[in-house]
Amino acid sequence: DLEESRRLLAEAGFPNGLKLSMLINQRDPDTLVAQVLQQQLAEVGIEVEIDAPDRSGLSAILAADQWDVFQGRVNVPRADPDHMYGLTYGRTATSQNFARIKDDELFDEVDAGRMAVVQSERKAHYLRVQNILHDKSYYAFMFFREVRHVARKELKNLTVDVGGAWDLAQVWLEA
Repeated sequence: DLEESRRLLAEAGFPNGLKLSMLINQRDPDTLVAQVLQQQLAEVGIEVEIDAPDRSGLSAILAADQWDVFQGRVNVPRADPDHMYGLTYGRTATSQNFARIKDDELFDEVDAGRMAVVQSERKAHYLRVQNILHDKSYYAFMFFREVRHVARKELKNLTVDVGGAWDLAQVWLEA
């Protein structure tokens, strides 16, 4: 809704639009997604400059907070909710806490979810975490892309770690 978006921008104090820098990983499909967002946001008056440094430059820019918007991607689902919530939204989350969140209510729920041993209690805490994230809009998730692992049947002992990456340490190709 372009008109509603323009109205909300004006209400937020940007009646003439605004300019933002978007930091992204230099890889596909991230580059393509950023270009689509750039084009869509321009339609409501948000000018986006895409900054796509190589991986080593990206880390330095993130650490120095020299960006307005960061587009990242996360491999989900994980084996345990804390693999996502603890690393990204937890009290001690430093490297993944891109929004620099300082929210004791959120931290308390992440901690409680991590410490609970009864599954229904953990679920309740993580549901509250999701509600806090939704209500406060620290992050905006654009879409979910399913991960599909494809390999030749001759590739043996292939496993995937909790983050979704292939563990190739014990892999072999059967002739």
